[in-house]
Amino acid sequence: MEDARLLPLLVLLALACFVMANNETLPLASVAQGFVSAVLGLFGKGPKPKPLGQVVREQIDEALEQYREKELVRRKDGLLSAFQLTKAYLDGASESGKPLSTEEVPVATNEMERSQGVAFMGELASEVRKMFSNNKVADARKAIRYCEMYAQLAVYRDIILTQYIAMIPTTATWQNHINGVISDRALFRRLAGALLGKLYAVDYDSAIIPYFDPDISVITDTFSTKILNLGKYDRSMAGLHCLMTPGRSGLEYLDWERDDAKFKTGGNPYTTIVRPNNNICYWKLVPHAGHTYSIVNKYKCNTKYDYCGSMLSWTTVGDKAYVDIASDDPVLWEIRGYDWKDIRSKWGCGKKKSKWCNYHLGVKKRTISTTFVGFQLHSFKRTSNKIVGQLTRSDGKYYWKTRR
Repeated sequence: MEDARLLPLLVLLALACFVMANNETLPLASVAQGFVSAVLGLFGKGPKPKPLGQVVREQIDEALEQYREKELVRRKDGLLSAFQLTKAYLDGASESGKPLSTEEVPVATNEMERSQGVAFMGELASEVRKMFSNNKVADARKAIRYCEMYAQLAVYRDIILTQYIAMIPTTATWQNHINGVISDRALFRRLAGALLGKLYAVDYDSAIIPYFDPDISVITDTFSTKILNLGKYDRSMAGLHCLMTPGRSGLEYLDWERDDAKFKTGGNPYTTIVRPNNNICYWKLVPHAGHTYSIVNKYKCNTKYDYCGSMLSWTTVGDKAYVDIASDDPVLWEIRGYDWKDIRSKWGCGKKKSKWCNYHLGVKKRTISTTFVGFQLHSFKRTSNKIVGQLTRSDGKYYWKTRR
């Protein structure tokens, strides 16, 4: 029965492989190899191997999604080329410094229409809105890539419209046309602002916003801040920092470790404090709206060290929430204060409610007792203690300093 249900899926897989075989960047052999590897992975791996049907579905979805994104990138590049040609035309037509003549305006208008690109940009926008609506961590980086594609096109289109407006004769004959193009640009900016503004909103529930880094999405951020008037919040703390808090030997530095597996939470490295060390100034504060930040681990990112790009997060164990780093569990942290700072978790402070909303980043001793069975079945306990990051209630004091 299972095989009968799989037949349509296998046909779809064959179709997906055929489509990708025509994609130079995704050869058929690599697609087939990935599928075979997934099927072989069913056997003898993990406590509960996935059913064959689920693996086939996942492979088809992944293959089609890769094709879909690469197709969108190709179409974006094609439209970008059209924009560049239109811009070159307008640059040449404006060299005289005079407005277009009555005879030249229709020619320029036809050139403008050749590179409008509104339909494709609307398609990109629809994809982004869908990902924001679904709000899945797995889609976060893709959503931000799509925003960057959209912004690349939006910048060109906005510049072209602005240049064209400046070149239209200002006589009464062309006034209605000028007004129409100005309205076109205004509507275009409103639509772009509604889309890209999602990255600059105060949304504690968002699985996407924590991954938005203006230093990486440079075009998105430049267009949004300079043209759309978005993202006008304080960014003075952006960049790499040491995070320091009082310890047994004065100010000690927040660090992450994984040496003692007992203290790992959900398989993630745990946080602790260590003596001052300039090599530990690897926490990147990425600013977002509402005094919130992603706190990103940048340790040895130049060597592609594992956990590079993971975010300061937390995991509950019993009735405690221990602070760790994770690549797939983003948390926004609110940071306030000048010399001494308060750092608090904002996860669960939106529509999704959590008892840990507004709990503070702190460090406390964690004790783990392990029971061993020895000779003649006598049991004994071994206790381990470590100062680790933990969410704590506020006592009205600020416990953190930062330095670059």
